[in-house]
Amino acid sequence: EKENIINKTNMVIEVDRDFNLIHFNEVAAETLHYELSQLTGKSFESIIATKENWKRATTSLTNGKPWNGVLKIADKQGNNILVRVSAGPAHDAMNNANRYLFFAMDITNIVV
Repeated sequence: EKENIINKTNMVIEVDRDFNLIHFNEVAAETLHYELSQLTGKSFESIIATKENWKRATTSLTNGKPWNGVLKIADKQGNNILVRVSAGPAHDAMNNANRYLFFAMDITNIVV
């Protein structure tokens, strides 16, 4: 039930240890206007519009630590989307961190 709620309300993006896209859910596809086949195997960084927080995120993740922050991602049409991200290493059955998971929510139009 928790996974279902997360999967229907957040972008879930899975990347390998080199930050190449492995999978993303329907929310990410709708938000970014990409089909999975268009981005599979490509660097996640290729759709990151600004690199400041990206460097912080990748440094934290490669050091085995979770990261929370905001990234600006370019959708397929070139529009910049602000996303609030929580990311962390994901482990295989042998407890090796072999990929990273990003949970993100579009905050572009949120008024505070």
